[in-house]
Amino acid sequence: MKLIANCNYCKGPIKVSAFMIENRIELARKKGKEFELRCEKCGRKNDVHVDDVQAVDGLWVKIVGLFSILAAVLLTIFFWGFGFIALASFTIPILIVTTVNQNQRTKIKQFNLMYYDSKRPRK
Repeated sequence: MKLIANCNYCKGPIKVSAFMIENRIELARKKGKEFELRCEKCGRKNDVHVDDVQAVDGLWVKIVGLFSILAAVLLTIFFWGFGFIALASFTIPILIVTTVNQNQRTKIKQFNLMYYDSKRPRK
């Protein structure tokens, strides 16, 4: 999961560096209710409220998926002569990819649905 905010000036995405943050409350504890970020595109400083941060898919889920599919193909080629084992060697990595992807989507949905300041108007 990657956290981003939009620049107030150029509307470009700004990456919010936050390791192991599960929700906006944890983000507020770590960075404060409002924090300052510099836009990489236009270079201006932005005051960002915790509720303006959005969670999006990160690259690591795609990398895990790619390696799992590659492992599935290699295991299937290796176990091809054994029959049903080839099916199992392909199915297990597919289940791993599906589980990791579903877990990631759930975390993103939970982050984006819960707000820190419920009375604050949304952009």
